[in-house]
Amino acid sequence: MMPLFLIPSPQHGAAGEEGGDRPQQPPQQPHQPTVADVLVVKSMLSKAATLPAELINTITDLAEYWPHTTTEQCYEAQTDGPRIARGGSPELENLFVLRTEPLGFPRCPFPQHEAGTIHAEPLPPSGLTPPEWPVEAFQKLIPSAMPMLAHPCRKIVFTIKAADQGWSSRRSPDDFPYDESWTWFEAGLERIGRTAVPNDNGATPPEPATETSTQQSQSAIDTSDASGRRPTVPTFRKEYLATILPEVRQVQEPQGPKNVFNFEILPREDLTIQRNVGAEKNPRIRKVVWHYTDALSPNSEELRRIGRGRDTGTGEFVRNLKLGDIVTVWAMARFPAWANYIFRVRVEVYWAI
Repeated sequence: MMPLFLIPSPQHGAAGEEGGDRPQQPPQQPHQPTVADVLVVKSMLSKAATLPAELINTITDLAEYWPHTTTEQCYEAQTDGPRIARGGSPELENLFVLRTEPLGFPRCPFPQHEAGTIHAEPLPPSGLTPPEWPVEAFQKLIPSAMPMLAHPCRKIVFTIKAADQGWSSRRSPDDFPYDESWTWFEAGLERIGRTAVPNDNGATPPEPATETSTQQSQSAIDTSDASGRRPTVPTFRKEYLATILPEVRQVQEPQGPKNVFNFEILPREDLTIQRNVGAEKNPRIRKVVWHYTDALSPNSEELRRIGRGRDTGTGEFVRNLKLGDIVTVWAMARFPAWANYIFRVRVEVYWAI
């Protein structure tokens, strides 16, 4: 039996090829496989090459042959310009930018009016009691018989275009141009619970009623039982999302208890995606990759030098993501006069199947 090889197509204009005088073609973008592509390749390797499943998984991981989803928020094309996080303002110093689609699902299962929301509410982890949904429950939501993984995430690619206000009374050292920067971006995490999360006054939102056929086509998944009240499989509705990161705490107000995000003053070393260069007005585009095989010591100066959180090079965030998890991105600014100008943020999440 002949071995299976993936052979790249020839490039026009290459030296020694016929037609080398033709105009140079633009470089081809890397192939981004769909779920179907990955399943087909795995089937080919299993049947044609008679390889065991463990070896097939190793091959696809080494080739980074994974499906992915892309979520993007773009402000630069808007008439009022980029969005701005402003230090010294309680309402504007921590801005929610976007949430990704649930990990392991190539098509957004959120109802349409909730999928692209830019609003974030502090939802306490109480929504995760009773325990989280098992992998078998998520398995019911996909048509494929391919077993789903409990921790499928392999890579997260953040692409951020941003800048600060362009001036500062303090200058960062040349070796570490991000040290005196007080504008940055952090990652967050939301997780699907079995019960709806109580709101600020302690009341639990009503369970979702059975959707109409039109609504079902928008959300892609019907998760209610026969009575239309209690979900029998994970339900992708915002009231079922518990906030894991940033932490949520409860404060007492005259109107009663209220849930608030517990943001820290300083950048979190385990969640900081990227800082802006201090006092540089021109926006930069930065691509940051978090990989499940990362193993960079927090004591290394490499991440500090390029403006990333010291603890983001361990791979822990990626490896610990669970099936159905949702990654969020926040734009931060601290102290008066500091401003984080957000032009564009894109997040690509890759996972194994």
